[in-house]
Amino acid sequence: MRRWSVLVCGIGSLALVAGGCADSSSQRAGGERASASPRPVASDAGARDYAVRDALTAMGPDTASYHNHAFTLSNTYFEGRDPGMIGNQRAAEYLAEKFADIGLEPFVTTRGAPDARDPLAAEAVNGRSYFHTFFVNDTVVARQESMRVAGRTMKPGVEFAALGISESGSVTGEPVFVGYSIADGPNGYNSFGEDDDLTGKIAVMFRFEPMGPDGESLWGRGGAWSRRASFANKINAAVDRGAAGIVVVHPVMCADPRAQSLPRTHEVSTGRAGVPIVVVSAQASDEFFSLIDGERRTALQLRRIADKLGAGERGVIPMSSGGSISISVELERPEVATWNVAGLLPGKGGLAREYVVVGAHFDHLGLGFYGSRSPDRAGTIHPGADDNASGTAGVIVAAEILTRRYDAMPANADARSVLFVGFSAEEMGLIGSREFVGLEEITSDSTYAMINLDMIGRLRDDNLEISGVGTAEDWTDVLTQANRSHGLNIDFDRGGVGPSDHANFYRDQIPAVHFFSGLHRDYHTDRDTPELLNIRGGAKISAYAADAVELLATRRAPFTFQTTQNPGQGGMANVSVRLGVAPGNYGEEGQGVLIGDVFEGTSADKGGIKAGDVLVKWGDKDVTSVVSMMERLSEHEPGDKVTVIVERDGKRVPLNIELQGRGGGG
Repeated sequence: MRRWSVLVCGIGSLALVAGGCADSSSQRAGGERASASPRPVASDAGARDYAVRDALTAMGPDTASYHNHAFTLSNTYFEGRDPGMIGNQRAAEYLAEKFADIGLEPFVTTRGAPDARDPLAAEAVNGRSYFHTFFVNDTVVARQESMRVAGRTMKPGVEFAALGISESGSVTGEPVFVGYSIADGPNGYNSFGEDDDLTGKIAVMFRFEPMGPDGESLWGRGGAWSRRASFANKINAAVDRGAAGIVVVHPVMCADPRAQSLPRTHEVSTGRAGVPIVVVSAQASDEFFSLIDGERRTALQLRRIADKLGAGERGVIPMSSGGSISISVELERPEVATWNVAGLLPGKGGLAREYVVVGAHFDHLGLGFYGSRSPDRAGTIHPGADDNASGTAGVIVAAEILTRRYDAMPANADARSVLFVGFSAEEMGLIGSREFVGLEEITSDSTYAMINLDMIGRLRDDNLEISGVGTAEDWTDVLTQANRSHGLNIDFDRGGVGPSDHANFYRDQIPAVHFFSGLHRDYHTDRDTPELLNIRGGAKISAYAADAVELLATRRAPFTFQTTQNPGQGGMANVSVRLGVAPGNYGEEGQGVLIGDVFEGTSADKGGIKAGDVLVKWGDKDVTSVVSMMERLSEHEPGDKVTVIVERDGKRVPLNIELQGRGGGG
C-alpha cells in the first residue's frame, strides 16, 4: 500500500508528500511518533513552521487530526477525487492507510479472481481488503467521428470534435441556425419562434450565451455565464423541437478561454442528448459558415445577430446555400474502477456480530465537468473541502476516538462492531453506498444503525441539523444524550430520504441519520476550499458522532426501523422541482426561511427572491422552516406557479414564482 504523510505548511495550506518520507508534524509515515528534540535556531520560514506546529498542538490532538485529514483530502493532489481520475484512487488509498494505522481491520471479503481492471485488487490479503471495488461509467471515448459539410470533409480533432453527451449514430440534414438556442432569455430574448419546427434538421448553435463587445456574458453576474449557457439547456431546447443532430460552434472574440480549443470528448459527458452532436472550433467557424450560409456571413456577423435576438426578431435563421451536413459519431463509455473503503473496529461480547456504520462519501466533482454550479469554471479542480473532505475527515477522527475507547473497555464488555466507510461515486447518484448495502454482510438484521457525515465543515453558531431521526423511535433520545458534553444546537428532522448516502441504508430498512452543517454559496463550486472550513466545528461534530456511536454500540434495547413521511432536509428524492436558494438558517423553526443565497437562473432568481429575504408564506400556507419549505416543494410539478411572500426591509412582499424542474437553471 502506498504510504502517505502530511507536510504542514501553514494553517491555511498543506502540501502532500507520498512515498514514505517523514512529515514536519508530529506524525511520521507509518504511524510512528517523531521524538521530541530541542528547538534549533530557525530562519523566518522555520519559525513559521514552528508557529503552525504550536497552533495545531494547541488545538488538541483530535482537532489537529481533523485539520490534517480535511486539508489533505482537499489538496489539489487529489484532483477533486472524481471516479476515473487518479486522484480518486489516491484518496481511497489514503483512507485505507489511515484505517490501517488506526488499527481497523479490512472489512471486505474478496471473492473469485481479481478483476484486471482494478488497480487495487492486489491490496487484498488472505481474502480480506479495505477496498470494495465497483465500476462506473465515468468517461467517454470517441471511437469514430466524421463530419461532411456541403461536400467538404472536416478534420476531426482540428476543426471539430464529438461531444461526450452525443448519441452514437449517423445523421444527414439541412442546417438551420438557432443562435444560442435559448428559449427564455431576459427582456424577451428567444432563439425560437412559436411555430419553429426543427424536425429532421441539423441545428447549428453558438456555445455559451449573448456576449458584449468584450466577449463576456450580457446576462451573468460580473461577466460570468448564467445557467442559460449550459450545454444541457441549449441542446434540450433544440432536441425538444425535433432536431436530428446538433453542431455547436465556438464563438469568435469570446473571452472564455474554452472557446479557443476543442473540448475533449470526456469533458462534457454527463447525460445523453439523444442525437449526434459535434463542436466546431472558432478557428474553423468562418469556413464552416461559408459552406452553409448562402448570404456568406462571417461567424462574427452571425454572432452579433444572435447577441441581439430580441422579442421582435426571434426565430431560427435559415441557411440557404442548399448544402447539407452529415455527422457520424461512435462513442464508447467504458467502465472505470472506484472503491468504497471500509475498516472494522471489532466489537466485544454478545453484541459483536452487529454493526454500527459511520460513513461519508470521499468523492467529489473532479474538474467540475459535471455537477458544478460554476459552469464557467469547468476544467478547474473542485476541491470539495466541505463536500466532503469534511465528513471523511470526521469518519477518520471518530475512528481514532472510538478505537481508543474500545481498547480501554474491560474484557467482559459488550459492544457492537463499528464499521467505518468512505463511499465513492456519491456525486454520481449515491452509487457507492447503493453497492455497499448490497453486500451480503450488510442487512437490516446485522446493521443496528448508520450515521452519515456529509458536509459537516461549515458549522455556524453551533447549529447542526440531523435528518432521519424518524427512522427509529429512539434516535432523538440517543442523539440528545450524546450532545450533553458538546452543546450543539441541533435541529432534528424526521425525514429519512435525502440526497446523500444515508438514503440507501434507509431504503434497506436500516435506521440512518445525516449530520449536516448547512449549505453555502461555495457548494459545488471550485471555491469550496479548506481554508474556509470551521476546523474546530468539524472536529466537534466528529467527537459528537463518536459519542453517539458509542451509545448505539453499547445499547441493549432494540433499535427498530420505521418509515418516515416528510422529505427531510433537502429531501430531493421526493421533490421534482427546484426553488434555487441556499437557506441561511437551517433549523430555526417558526421564523420562516432566511435566504442566504439565490442561484442565478433558477425559479427564485426569476421570481425576484433576493438574498436576505425571509420566506414566510407559500400560497396560503405558512413557511416555518426549511423542512416546511421542502414539504411545499414536494407538492408541485415543473411548470406550476405559486405566490410566495417574503419579508424584506420590514415589509411583506408577494412574488410570483414559476417552478422549474430539478434540472432547470442548472
